[in-house]
Amino acid sequence: MDRSVPRYLQGPLRLTLLLLLLVALAAPAAATPGLALRDGVVVDADRALAYVMQPTGGIAAIDLELGSVVWSNDQAARPLAVVNGLLLAQAEGQPGKGLRLLTLDPEAGGKAGLAAEVALPAGMHNVINDGLNGSLRVSAVPSKGGALIAWKATQNAPQAMIPGPQDGQTPGTAAATLPGKSRAARVLEGVSQLDLGSGATHAVLAKSAIQAPGSLRELLGADRLDGVAGRQFLSVDGRHVLASSRLEKPKPLATYRWKLYERSSGQLLGGFVHSASAAPFMVIGKQVIFEARATLRAGEGAWQATPLELRAINLLSGTPIWKVAVRDTSFQGPFPH
Repeated sequence: MDRSVPRYLQGPLRLTLLLLLLVALAAPAAATPGLALRDGVVVDADRALAYVMQPTGGIAAIDLELGSVVWSNDQAARPLAVVNGLLLAQAEGQPGKGLRLLTLDPEAGGKAGLAAEVALPAGMHNVINDGLNGSLRVSAVPSKGGALIAWKATQNAPQAMIPGPQDGQTPGTAAATLPGKSRAARVLEGVSQLDLGSGATHAVLAKSAIQAPGSLRELLGADRLDGVAGRQFLSVDGRHVLASSRLEKPKPLATYRWKLYERSSGQLLGGFVHSASAAPFMVIGKQVIFEARATLRAGEGAWQATPLELRAINLLSGTPIWKVAVRDTSFQGPFPH
């Protein structure tokens, strides 16, 4: 990277260049891919299905209109992309194995087909859930003859919590935050080409930054819709805009007003109130499908937990249509003491 570029800009520039390279390598694609709404959810608009990572394991195909399960498969764990009409997915890990991939056929009830494996560096393992010691992020995009598989493995160096104040630190401060005690996480990235005919894989890049599924892009300046108040966010497919404004009298479950617009025409499609200011979303027909993060709030006499969910809201009436729980892969503990 050119040293004349400020350090705080070097990361975004490197990310942009690597993503452009990925797009160039991926074209032309054989079919329109399903879009990753978030990690663990791929929306297949052509079939009106959402492929969802189930909390108990496996993948379920959800009818976008009804929210019902059309089929499920317990061999695969994390949906990645739709490639040549097939769902490409990551399978659960096995000791000593690399990144395990499977294809599922939506037209055959999710029947498993091709199995493939991408080699990972020593010490890096094929995992679905984040752990205290690290995580593995995987994404896929269609390419000529197959798919490009991008992965990012992080290996942490956890340390115990300090039981009491030391050197002026706040009680419970992690040892890794003390001067001279910091241990940087080990991060490795790579991209491999998958041949859907033979299942063969080979590395095409030494490193690659990954654009995480579910990333929200806020529209600023000239990209904003004219005359629309509130913060504006772009849908995953780039076709719609969410305008979010905080209510004058917010409530715990109704803090922000969402209004959905067609980006090309600026037409208002509808809206509703929600607890979060924004979330990754797509508009399918007369409904909006979005991620609702897990929450924990005080209730009457007990804490009330809401799991990570995929939700559908009717844009005309603002009423919920369905909701489906999604496997939450974030690390929840326990932490060392």
